[in-house]
Amino acid sequence: MNLRNFILIGLVLAAATIVFTFGTILLDFPKVLVLLIAVLVWYGYVTIRRASPRTTEDALVLQRGLQWGLAIASAFALMMLGTLVPDLFALSVFVFIPLLPFAAGAAGAISSGEVFVGSRVGFWSGMIGSLIGFFILAAGAYLHAWLSGVGVFAFMDANEYGTLPLATFALALYGPIFSPIAATIGGWIGIRLERTGRLSPASARP
Repeated sequence: MNLRNFILIGLVLAAATIVFTFGTILLDFPKVLVLLIAVLVWYGYVTIRRASPRTTEDALVLQRGLQWGLAIASAFALMMLGTLVPDLFALSVFVFIPLLPFAAGAAGAISSGEVFVGSRVGFWSGMIGSLIGFFILAAGAYLHAWLSGVGVFAFMDANEYGTLPLATFALALYGPIFSPIAATIGGWIGIRLERTGRLSPASARP
């Protein structure tokens, strides 16, 4: 399965998960619903149009985006495990998850010499990482509810859907908004440091 099909299938499954779990509740929050729809449509459009590389630069951006996206997804998995180990939770939430997009942008910008390339790497890594992270957090919420023994939806209703709202937040805000902005800032800083001799392209490789 190529990257484009993987992302498109993931978006459809993410939308189905949200609708199936608390879709009716979102009707009471029209702004959130509009944001989610906009993000899913935007992701789908960009994936269809840009997930197949046309140039060497496109291929590099997608490759780096996938690599850093998997790193971000791993941070979400660590956060999920952190619900059992508080130290891991804090490390993921306050260090890995917020800082990885900066690192992705810096790596992309330094290796190419262009901040915009770092921004693109940040966009794809944010999309891929938040999409996989959504399913990790959603799976954790469903597993916790299933193991509770009181019924999946009864448990979720009583516990405000567990980590599913956080998963939705990651998909709607962290991926499409925070990650590209952070990557742009990281890319700008990375190039400035590289030009002053503090960083080299080799040090920016993931």
